[in-house]
Amino acid sequence: MFDPEINKVRHLGKIDNQESIHHSLVEDKDGNIYLGTGKNMFGEILLSKGGLGSEGTIDKALWEDIKKHFRDYPGGHLYRYSPGSGNTKVKLPEMSCETEDLGIPLANNSIYALTINPQGDEIYGITYPDGHFFVYNIKLKKFSSPGAIDEKIVFHGPERSWRSLCRAVICDSSGKFFSQEQRV
Repeated sequence: MFDPEINKVRHLGKIDNQESIHHSLVEDKDGNIYLGTGKNMFGEILLSKGGLGSEGTIDKALWEDIKKHFRDYPGGHLYRYSPGSGNTKVKLPEMSCETEDLGIPLANNSIYALTINPQGDEIYGITYPDGHFFVYNIKLKKFSSPGAIDEKIVFHGPERSWRSLCRAVICDSSGKFFSQEQRV
């Protein structure tokens, strides 16, 4: 929660066995909060010695190192948190948070960014590192994945050792999904 009076953010709870949440928090039409989890994006990645991948370029080496970093990671989970009932059950001092695990949209990937349609019944997201676009239908409790949103793998700032993917996503009133560089 951000408190503008003191210009600080404070944690409201933890999701057991999850490392982090990045750019992936939305609210549905009923006031439920959906959270996408993933690997800690600020954690250290072991980089190859020599700096060149199997195809002889730094970009290829970074991509191989990132894929290796995520190889044993089962995948980021989508969770639903119901503030109406959940806020009364937060356990202090651990701040454990009661959530419903809705599953993993894509193995070996974090959930990197989320948005929700205006009707509040479909969640759209992007995974990291593969950059797959996915849809979660709230009523059906089902994921679908049309595929990669950006097949070009580039590395540019500010985190130069992480693949660059859009983090700003939105769904307009007609149901079209927009990212920084693409429209789906």
